[in-house]
Amino acid sequence: MSIELESLNLTVKDVEQAVKKHHVDKGGGKFQVIEYEIKSLDSEVPGGLLSSNYLLKVKIREKRVTYTDMKDCNGDDSSEGSHEEQSCSFFIKCFPQEEFNMKYAQDLSIYQKERKLYEQLIPRLQDVGLGHAPWSPRCYHTKGDTVIILQNLQAENFVKCRLESSVLDFEHLAIALKTLARLHAASIAVEERTRSEIPKLYPHLLDENGYPENHGENGYRQKGVRLMTKTILELVKVLPGYDDWDINETLEAFPEVINRIYDLVKPSEKYRNVMNQADLWSSNILFKYEDDKPIDSRLVDFQFSRYAPPAYEIATLLTVSNTKDFREKHEKELLDIYYEALDAELSLYGFVTEDLLNRDDFLQSYEDYRLAGLIESLLFNQIIFLPMDFWTEMTESSEKFQDFMLNRHTEICLNAYENNEFYRKKIRELLRETIDSYVLKSEFDARL
Repeated sequence: MSIELESLNLTVKDVEQAVKKHHVDKGGGKFQVIEYEIKSLDSEVPGGLLSSNYLLKVKIREKRVTYTDMKDCNGDDSSEGSHEEQSCSFFIKCFPQEEFNMKYAQDLSIYQKERKLYEQLIPRLQDVGLGHAPWSPRCYHTKGDTVIILQNLQAENFVKCRLESSVLDFEHLAIALKTLARLHAASIAVEERTRSEIPKLYPHLLDENGYPENHGENGYRQKGVRLMTKTILELVKVLPGYDDWDINETLEAFPEVINRIYDLVKPSEKYRNVMNQADLWSSNILFKYEDDKPIDSRLVDFQFSRYAPPAYEIATLLTVSNTKDFREKHEKELLDIYYEALDAELSLYGFVTEDLLNRDDFLQSYEDYRLAGLIESLLFNQIIFLPMDFWTEMTESSEKFQDFMLNRHTEICLNAYENNEFYRKKIRELLRETIDSYVLKSEFDARL
C-alpha cells in the first residue's frame, strides 16, 4: 500500500532535493521527477522500535545532450536533447509514530542526535575518506528532527546478516571490524588534519545519551537500566554453580560493577578517542555477500554514537555477538585483523599508526574495556536474545512495548531464561564471566 508524502511531513521538493544529491553522487545531470512511491518497511526492518522505516522509489527523466555534427561540439546551438528514464530508491527513517516509542525517542534525543550527525559530522568523515571504501550510508536529505532520507543500501546488495540468533561468526566479525576500522581511521584523520578533537569541532554532537550522566533521574533510559540491573540480580539468584559464595555480598556488589558503565562511556583521558557507532550488534551491520560469504559491510543507526576509544565498541561487538569460548579462541586474531585494517587505512591518509595509536596501547585499552563489553552485553542481551515468540509479542503494539520496558521486563526475561535453553545458556555465561572477573574480585578487593 502506497503512503502519501504528507503523512511523513514530506513534499515533492524534499524528494527532488534527495534525488538531486543522489544524482550528483552518480555523476548525473538535469532531471525531472516523473513519479514516486513510498511503502512501509516496518515489518521487514528488525529493531525498528525507535523509528518508522520506509522505502522511497523514484522514477526520473534525465535530459541528455547529443550533438548532430562537429559544429555542435564547438558550442553552436544546433544540439538536440534526448531524455532517458531512470529509477532510484532511498531508505527513509522517520520519528516513531506510536506514543510511547515517540516519548522514549524524545527522552533520549536520539533523533536530534542522528539527524545532526548525518548533517554535520558523518559527511565530514565521509568526505575525508573519499577514495576509501565507505563505512556507512550517505544521507541525501533531512527534514526537521523527524525525517532522514538515506542511501538505500539494499539496492547496493547490503542486507541483514544471514546468520540466526544475532550471533556473528569469525567471517562476519572480521568484515565488520574492517568496516569499523574505516570509521575510526576517518575520525583520527579529521582530528589530525584539523589539529583539534571532534568534540571541539562539533560541540555536543557526541554527548552521551545511552547512559546519561544524570542517571539518578527518572528518564526512560535511566528507568530501563535500573530495571535491567534488577533483572540481572534476579537471574543471579537462580544461577547454579556457586554453592560456596555469599549470595548477599554478590547481590550487593553487582550493581556497583554495572554502574561503572557511567565512567567507561566517558572520553578516555588515557587512550585515543574516536567516534564510536555505539550500538554495535548484528542488526546494525548490513553485509554484502558473494557465494554466501560476507565480503563487505556497512554500519547503520548512529542514535547513540559517542566519543570513546576504539576498544570500547570492539569489546562490545565481540562480547555481544559471540561466546566466551569463541573469544578465547579467536580474539587475538580478530584484534590483529582490526589493527591491521586501521593501519592500512591510516597509511592511505599518510599517517603512521604507531604514532597515533600504537599496538601495545590498543591491546591494553581492550583489556581495560572488557568490562564495558560485558556490561553492555548483560544489559541488552536480555532483549537481543529473547526468543522470537517473546520478541514478537513484546513489539506487536506500543502498549506492550511500554509494559515490557517499564513494568514486566524482569518477569518476561526470567520466563525466557526458564523456558529457552539458548537464552539461558547465553545469559548464564555472561553472568558467570562478570561474577568471576569483576564481582567476586570487587568483593575481595573490598575486604583487603
